[in-house]
Amino acid sequence: MTARPVTRTVRLTNRGTGLLLAGVVLALAGFVSALTPVTVLGLLLCVPVAVTTIMLVVLQPSGRFTVSRTLRPVPAHVGDEVSVSTLIAPRHLSPWTSDLLHGFALAEEVPPSLRSGSPLRAIVRARYEDVHLEYALHPAVRGRWPLGPLEITRVGPLGLCRATSTLGDPSLVPVRPRLLPMTASTALAQAGISPMQAGANEPSDEDSSLRRYVPGDDLRRVHWKSAARHRELHVRVDEGASLTPATVVIDLPVARRTAHDPVLERIVSVGATLAIHLVETGHAVRLVAVGDAGPASGTAGNRVVSTDDAARARILDPTIDLTPMPVGATRTTSRSTRLTEVVAARRGAEQLVVVLGGDGEAIDIELAAYGDEATSSASRIAVVVTRAHGDNPVASLLRDRGWRTVVLTDDDLDDAWQQLTGVRA
Repeated sequence: MTARPVTRTVRLTNRGTGLLLAGVVLALAGFVSALTPVTVLGLLLCVPVAVTTIMLVVLQPSGRFTVSRTLRPVPAHVGDEVSVSTLIAPRHLSPWTSDLLHGFALAEEVPPSLRSGSPLRAIVRARYEDVHLEYALHPAVRGRWPLGPLEITRVGPLGLCRATSTLGDPSLVPVRPRLLPMTASTALAQAGISPMQAGANEPSDEDSSLRRYVPGDDLRRVHWKSAARHRELHVRVDEGASLTPATVVIDLPVARRTAHDPVLERIVSVGATLAIHLVETGHAVRLVAVGDAGPASGTAGNRVVSTDDAARARILDPTIDLTPMPVGATRTTSRSTRLTEVVAARRGAEQLVVVLGGDGEAIDIELAAYGDEATSSASRIAVVVTRAHGDNPVASLLRDRGWRTVVLTDDDLDDAWQQLTGVRA
């Protein structure tokens, strides 16, 4: 199976082209030499080509067959392997539709963002009643990418012409950012972000939520019914031992002209990873983005406590569509307004963890909003993502404004986080 652009064409094969040329030459030769039998023979040679072409144009398969796809896992993360199973079956099974189905040459239209630059290799399983295509995708870029439609190629009778058309609708594949490996240690989380005093946690609708068990949790807080249902231990987080709530801010850089910005993807990946890590270590977390050009998600910025799939989706799904705004007054105003809203919505001693780029221009203007808040460095943490080694002006300015700051030049976020918190696992 190949991944190529979808077309809707009818083309002659080499055999059909040869037969058509022979017929035209004979018809012209007979006409010039006034030999009627030769002219008739030439015209007769052209008839099969014309009839076959008309048949392929008129007999479209789109209404006679159905296409369905199954993808696992969905949503996927960058770097995951996504198994795809495509089923093609006739709407009304008969010997004719079965023979027609098994005569198709099948191909899927797959964008490069889902292939990681590697060719697709499909396993075809044909049965009398249907045909299965099974192959694997390797998403390389965050976003929502169309998979399909299915491209089918039919060869007419006698092999004189070939028709290419599409079948079915495309499927949308949501791809979340890659999650970097982190040490799931409660001790690390408590060292970096201080626990709340007993009884100081604020009431909320999610106070009785559950999260996955991590080593060191009190076994008396295990929720056994949930553990039996999910086949893994979950603990209640409705007690005073809960950790300080945290807000993770993804500060998107200015949009670039290139289609793919590696620094942007790393910033989103680091922010999503830290949010999930803090949730899994007991914090009530909200993840917000500033400098985003897209519409705000309905779940973006909600506080999340539990660690089940639905809670993880509330954090990760809004990151799929994050798109940076171009440089200009609109971006500056929008970004400043959003940062003000984030700070105003903080609860008491809530911690602020900011992930931003270190390669931007107009640094003083970009960081002005971060210097307005006169709070201790214990409650403000910044992870500066950059590709350049050495001193970073963004990190230096944040330190001068009282932030605990670490510069991340690679994907070893776990080590950088431990350096930031001053704890080694």
